[in-house]
Amino acid sequence: MRAEVESLINAAARSDVSEETALTATVTFSNPASGAGVAPRKKISHYEILARIGEGGMGAVYKALDTNLGRTVALKLISRASITAEDKRRFAREARAASALNHPNIVTIYEYNSDDGLDFIAMEFVDGVTLQGVLRQGGQPIPVLLEYARQVASALAKAHSSGIVHRDLKPGNIMITAEGVAKVLDFGLAKQEAGGSEQGATALTQVGVVIGTPAYMSPEQAMGEAIDYRSDIFSFGVILYEMVCGRRPFQGGDAHTTLRQIVYKEPDPMGEGVPGNASDLISKCLRKKREERLPSMAEAVTLLSSSGPLPLPVSRSRGRVAALAGGLVALGIAGRFCGPRRGADHPQRTPQPQRPRVSTRSTARRPS
Repeated sequence: MRAEVESLINAAARSDVSEETALTATVTFSNPASGAGVAPRKKISHYEILARIGEGGMGAVYKALDTNLGRTVALKLISRASITAEDKRRFAREARAASALNHPNIVTIYEYNSDDGLDFIAMEFVDGVTLQGVLRQGGQPIPVLLEYARQVASALAKAHSSGIVHRDLKPGNIMITAEGVAKVLDFGLAKQEAGGSEQGATALTQVGVVIGTPAYMSPEQAMGEAIDYRSDIFSFGVILYEMVCGRRPFQGGDAHTTLRQIVYKEPDPMGEGVPGNASDLISKCLRKKREERLPSMAEAVTLLSSSGPLPLPVSRSRGRVAALAGGLVALGIAGRFCGPRRGADHPQRTPQPQRPRVSTRSTARRPS
């Protein structure tokens, strides 16, 4: 097994990607219009393209106007020439599954359709800042960050209770609005488990295939094993560690070393400035063996709710990041986290609730 792990890790290293770039060992999709992009004002079905706002290995994302309803949407376009008939059926199936996730902290998918040789997904446009941007900016009190984490945990609890596993959870796939609402984006690598529940641990990807973003992968994901909802729990623990410590638990400087650390190395101690509920939660999420991890994201919601909700507005002094909204692919956002270490420099503040919190403790079923 060690030889197989080394082989997979070395393969990831040879792909020459950063720690925050999504790896996909499935078919690679070219950008629409032979890479030239789609010009503003072009109509695709009843959507009018306004501006290009992002791209990834499987397509490009545009801000667009839904001329039927008069609302702004995010439109993800995938070239039909780049996908097989089976790929198209899979996309349609996964889009339908993701569109069923009705939750305030999950970006809504409106439709999956095709027009003029392009397959597209229309989804909610979120105007805000990525959690990645928030962490780089620094200065957010830990209680505020824990409230964002609670909302993300609530979104994952809903997804897992519906049998949906994200598989590429990272700060770049989480938007924070000006009102302090966290939105989980980009279920692009998401898969639906057989039976539509957390139970079953169905193989969600081909064994031996490494899919996801290296810095936030679970050990089983890094090893190319079959994964289930517990992989998301590990990724959530990595994000929460980064939020409260100001650094990632596994940061080898490149994808190769980072994957080694995820598989073999325990994270460094978090320090005295981390609240007890967060420290306990992180420890449970980052267990190498999936059967020893936190049983469900519903329990994460419970632990994080102990400090109370604190949905405060996000500073936008470093600019706004338009919605690189959800869909069927992870838009790997490159770059290196360089925020300050939090702890004694950022003491906790007593939360000041500004709006009622909707309980989500019953949305996810605990696996037996």
